[in-house]
Amino acid sequence: MRASKFSVLVACASVAIASAACSAEHGGAVLSVAVATGLVPGPEFTYVQTEVSSASAGASALPLHEARAIFTDEYARGRNVAQFRSMSAGTYVVVVRLLRTDGTALVSRRVQIELSGDYSLVVHLTRDCVGAMCPLASGSPALSECLAGSCVDPRCNPPDPAYCPNVTFCLRDEDCAPSAACAQSVCSGGICEAQPIENACPLLAYCDPTPVTGGCVGVVEADAGRQDATLVDAGAGDATVDAEIGIDMQGASDAAPPMDLGPASDAGPLCGTICTVESDPCLFGYWDCAASGSPVCTEINFKPEGSPCGGGGTCTADHECVLCDEGAACSFYCYAGTESCSGGVRSCSVDGTSFVAPGSPYSTSPCYGDDACGSGLVCDEFGSPVACVDGAACNEGCLTGHVTCDVLGSRCVLDDMSPPGTSCGFNQVCNGAGDCVACAAGSACTPPEPLCQTGVTQCASGTPTCLVTNRPTGYSCGFFDGSNHVCDADSQCNACNTGAACIDSANFCRTAYTSCGTGNAVCTASTSMRVDPGTTCDVDKVCDWDATCKHCVPGETCTQATGCAQGEYVCDFANGAACTGTPILLPPATACATGQCNGINECCAPISATAISRSSAMACYITTDMRLHCRPTASYSTVDVPNAVDVSVGYLHGCALSSDGTVSCWGNNDWGQLGFVGASTTSAVSVSLPEAAHQVRAGGASTCAIVGAARDVYCWGDEENVRTGSGSEPTTPTLIAGLTGTSELAVGWAHFCARLASGDVKCWGSNFEGELGIGTVTSSFVATPTAVLGLHDAVDIDLTYSRTCAVRATGVVVCWGSTDTGAPSQSTPTSQALPFSNAVSVEVTSGGTRCARQATGELWCWGQGVHAGVGADASSMAIPPTRVHFIPTASALDMDDDGGCALVGATSQPMCWGVDSAGAFSSGGTHHEPVSVCP
Repeated sequence: MRASKFSVLVACASVAIASAACSAEHGGAVLSVAVATGLVPGPEFTYVQTEVSSASAGASALPLHEARAIFTDEYARGRNVAQFRSMSAGTYVVVVRLLRTDGTALVSRRVQIELSGDYSLVVHLTRDCVGAMCPLASGSPALSECLAGSCVDPRCNPPDPAYCPNVTFCLRDEDCAPSAACAQSVCSGGICEAQPIENACPLLAYCDPTPVTGGCVGVVEADAGRQDATLVDAGAGDATVDAEIGIDMQGASDAAPPMDLGPASDAGPLCGTICTVESDPCLFGYWDCAASGSPVCTEINFKPEGSPCGGGGTCTADHECVLCDEGAACSFYCYAGTESCSGGVRSCSVDGTSFVAPGSPYSTSPCYGDDACGSGLVCDEFGSPVACVDGAACNEGCLTGHVTCDVLGSRCVLDDMSPPGTSCGFNQVCNGAGDCVACAAGSACTPPEPLCQTGVTQCASGTPTCLVTNRPTGYSCGFFDGSNHVCDADSQCNACNTGAACIDSANFCRTAYTSCGTGNAVCTASTSMRVDPGTTCDVDKVCDWDATCKHCVPGETCTQATGCAQGEYVCDFANGAACTGTPILLPPATACATGQCNGINECCAPISATAISRSSAMACYITTDMRLHCRPTASYSTVDVPNAVDVSVGYLHGCALSSDGTVSCWGNNDWGQLGFVGASTTSAVSVSLPEAAHQVRAGGASTCAIVGAARDVYCWGDEENVRTGSGSEPTTPTLIAGLTGTSELAVGWAHFCARLASGDVKCWGSNFEGELGIGTVTSSFVATPTAVLGLHDAVDIDLTYSRTCAVRATGVVVCWGSTDTGAPSQSTPTSQALPFSNAVSVEVTSGGTRCARQATGELWCWGQGVHAGVGADASSMAIPPTRVHFIPTASALDMDDDGGCALVGATSQPMCWGVDSAGAFSSGGTHHEPVSVCP
């Protein structure tokens, strides 16, 4: 059992070469350490641990300093956590760790500084470094620390291009990616951090700033607050340490900056300072003067492991006082050291450069001698913890093999060569003989005729070749004498102003553009391009909203009773009565009597939502007051989930997540997808989970959730596809082995994927089209979650029946599985040819449509399928990457085979389009342009 973490009285430690008194009056520099992080104190980390050691040979580390984290938003701006006084000049290594309640490290970072005078150090600990492993196996050993998701040199602080080659620093807030609605992204010291917006979350809730999946989360356990012990000057050695002081409760601020309280007076103990329990030297408390007027040692707690306990002994993890063995071998994390007994304090002295033998257990507390304190990980040759998976695929350049695990840790046994043309680095491919050669596959190359011909570099043979093709007819080939020139069918460059506006002679109300597909100007009409209603299109005729030319009486206006349909002309073929015939519908969000128009002649109150999900049977969204709403309301009027923060809709069922981690489901229960044995229901029923959930995703006939502090994955529903091994439908949540640290789930009909905090993606289930991304195409079911090949930096995932897509940290979209074009299936991630590389999320449907949302909020769709998001029926044509013109910006997107829904604009208005036969978002019918969802 691990002891509770508390700050304790420590003696001054020797620093650098000179020896001076602890007190600041004797001179020396002051080192102030502050932490800047978007991680939330309290719910995510409980303690801040600061460790300072000199890089000089023979110098000892300063006493380990630990302080209780205070529930405040000051950490996002930079909060002072420790101060070291009487410091000598020299090189120092500062290690800052954010610890969970159980004492394990959530994230840490080591910084090397040169100290010549007073120094204020700000250590950035970013969310994308949680669970990161540095250095990378293929990287430099010097890049041992994580900053902003990249491995950097410890000297990367403050930002220095020489030591931070892989970090993209921000200059202003606009350079930072969007966060959840309850937070704002700011540029702090060159690093993007997420600051919670004041009062954005209700009482007893905090803001998780993670984009898409984040938001307001209820505090599971509130800490009533206690002032932690203060580290004071013990009167010996060089340096003193000041602790962080504060009241541990929401909204409280520090009473004063950290200060040196000084030693207790001779008259008696100093009230509020630490006292030792005589009956057990490994217990301590605080002098309380309020009860009887005389000091009483109260609030008894265990001393942390390694604390002095008299007679030269130190406290163990089991709270026993043991003698200190000066010079004995010890280790901490992956660093080797020697046991020190200076001043009666048992400590493990490490210099930060000596590593334990590769394959040694990774220790989260000091190990002495043969003590075993590993955490299941092993240390590699660079002093970093790694997990070793025996038999896993590996490669080095153009040589492939498998992983073997022995006393040296993880090693790659090479036994084969990669095929010619296999990528082995940036613009490099394998030549088939095990060598990595330069070849920029897919890059442009110069053909003999550059104007109407193009060339693309191919690397299939391992050497670059230029494949020359004719440019398509109508391709712009330059300007000559002021005329735009395009290529004709014979690859000749001819004059043609392609794209110039023109009118379709067959329909005066449809605008068109000049096409040069044959090398000549042709007026090509577009079903989605129309002139403004009321435009004259023939004698005594004008165009209406549907691009039809009708008889009209100019000069009059009319408005429908609802206020959402009007016209600039009175158009009536029968008798000329005002406002008859087909009305002109006002666009969504146009103001009307009771709120705003929804695009289909209905006036309703505007909605601001935080999440949305849809299927062919229903559409659900969550408003900013954490209320869940589902349509059609006639079928789901009893769905009531309090404090909802996330919702997911499957084929015929839906599930929602409350701020306290409770999951509730409703709808069809033929396969147990609601998480209980019983009939289908339109009422929300709570699912029994072992711990609070972080995310829930409903698929075809199955449901999965991320559960507990370990972020395990539990699934229930169709046994044929979940494959828990029970032989019957798992109507109660069943643990999926092999998944921890999960950040996002994607659930389909027959296969499932999980995105881990590391950026890796693991998938299991059906693989008959290569949709698992594991390099094979097979009809057999893969029951064990298996890593997707070559994908280690995913930030978003989505899947459908036989296809999977992901967004990489670089903003590039990759997909694998079926292609829907007659080409062979792709069993590994393949980059999509898109005109942008700043995507943040992706959606994919079984009909062939894929849509991506850019960081700017713009939506783009491509592929093949009905209602691809471009405002037209695209059931029989392949859609190139096309901007969804009727959605200016969106903060969320959900797609299925019938259409899509999005949260649009600055107000996050729910809007949907496509087929709505069930009345999931309107009164039915098909909508090629978006309709605002009414309550």
